[in-house]
Amino acid sequence: MASSFGKSFGRELGKNTAKVISNAVFGDSWSTPYRRVNRDVQRRHEDRMRIKQEAAEREERRLRIAEQHQIEEDNRARRAELNMLNSAVLENVDKLMAISIPKTSHGLNELLGQLSIQMKSIKRHDDGEEGRIHNQYNEALYQKFSQCLFELRCINPNDPHIPVYGEILLEKEIELKRAEVKVKNSKYRRFSLLGTGGLLMVIFFIWQIRKEETAVYSEKWIFKTIEYYDYTWYEDTVLIIALVCSIFLIIALWSFYFYKVHKRKCEFEEWLAGEKDKYSVEQKNEVQHVEYQISTVSHFDGAESVDSEDAPIFFDLDANNRICSALHRIWLKYRHSVPSEYIERRPIFAADGVEDCILFVGVNPSYSPEDDQRFIESNNKHSLLYGSFYQRDDAPPYFKALESFAGRCGKSYAHMNLLYVRENDRDALMKVNQDFIREQLELTYDTIALLKPKAILFFTDYCKNLIFGKGRWVNPETFNNGHYILNGTDIPVIFCEDITTMSGSSLDNLADVVRNSLNFV
Repeated sequence: MASSFGKSFGRELGKNTAKVISNAVFGDSWSTPYRRVNRDVQRRHEDRMRIKQEAAEREERRLRIAEQHQIEEDNRARRAELNMLNSAVLENVDKLMAISIPKTSHGLNELLGQLSIQMKSIKRHDDGEEGRIHNQYNEALYQKFSQCLFELRCINPNDPHIPVYGEILLEKEIELKRAEVKVKNSKYRRFSLLGTGGLLMVIFFIWQIRKEETAVYSEKWIFKTIEYYDYTWYEDTVLIIALVCSIFLIIALWSFYFYKVHKRKCEFEEWLAGEKDKYSVEQKNEVQHVEYQISTVSHFDGAESVDSEDAPIFFDLDANNRICSALHRIWLKYRHSVPSEYIERRPIFAADGVEDCILFVGVNPSYSPEDDQRFIESNNKHSLLYGSFYQRDDAPPYFKALESFAGRCGKSYAHMNLLYVRENDRDALMKVNQDFIREQLELTYDTIALLKPKAILFFTDYCKNLIFGKGRWVNPETFNNGHYILNGTDIPVIFCEDITTMSGSSLDNLADVVRNSLNFV
């Protein structure tokens, strides 16, 4: 037994001695491999942590995708809701526009009474997508109410309800105008805030650069390093200039904003003063229809009475300051966008309407400085006007020629211009702000609808270029029997040269066309 133990011990000793020598000579690659339990545990732990991290990332992605889907679903639901709201509002707008405007005073008063309730109760919503949708009906209601009130003024200018409806319309106009000013101011405010934010970021960036450069310089100087920051006075000056310019721009930005706000406030107050003058309940709402006598032409000194049994009936086209208030509003509105020489000249308009007349229309009054002394001032002193020269011995030759031609057709006559601005250079006038031209044309169209002439003769190509064409006053497709038709009416329209420049045969032919158009109607 001792012998076997000795042999075993010798073999083990020899084997281990050989391993030691082998490891010393050949390295660990020849050593007996063995496992480290701690390394396996660590690997398994890392695997578990990696699996948990991947699971957390997958859950985070899932939640992010779910959140994105929820946002998209909410946006789709919101868009669907806005589409439904828009459809409902447009349906109500269509119903409102489909209401036919009555042709009687009683019917108009009944409709205006119903619309008045909505005009007072429906207010303008704030800005935003939903607010813009709601405001569509509010604007359509305003337009419908304006149309009905205009028809009532045309049918029965003496209706006692007109001042009340005018005040309601004025309140709505003020509401819409204030909202328009508020929207414009908010746009400038947002622009100012964004600009200020950007400039403040520039200032902060400059301050950070100055701070970092100073710190680098100090640190390298303290430790006496070889590569130190060479901070020069030139760079410091540039930073200071940039800082001062940024502050100056911020001040200029907000100064511009407050200037715009103040300017719009002044414009609104001027517009409001003009509108209150237009719709004031203190104004008398009567149009006097009287026989032709000295009182109907009291605008002119030295006028003589006319005792003719066939004298026409005159009425005031500027009742309730309708024309002069509108012109004052237009002149105020475009005083900054139209050459000052036009705005400084007071506009001129015809004040007398004549029943059963042929209307002669020119393009605009000529300019003469003496006109401010020759013509009569309107009630608000901002316009000039002239009355009728019918059957007057002291009438200018031009108006006598118009009266003579109308008499050949068995009618009285009236005269007005498409535009009210005084200018001799018509080509230059046609190039000014087109909205300024358009609003004057709209006022003239309303006046013609109030006058209701039996036929209209438009002189010169300037008139034709302004109103002739598809979608304008006179559609070329309405031509029949030598004349056209004024849109929205059955009034014959003829374009021709100024009759005072036409020869005898041309006048005879034109008179035949006018008589045929009168018979056609």
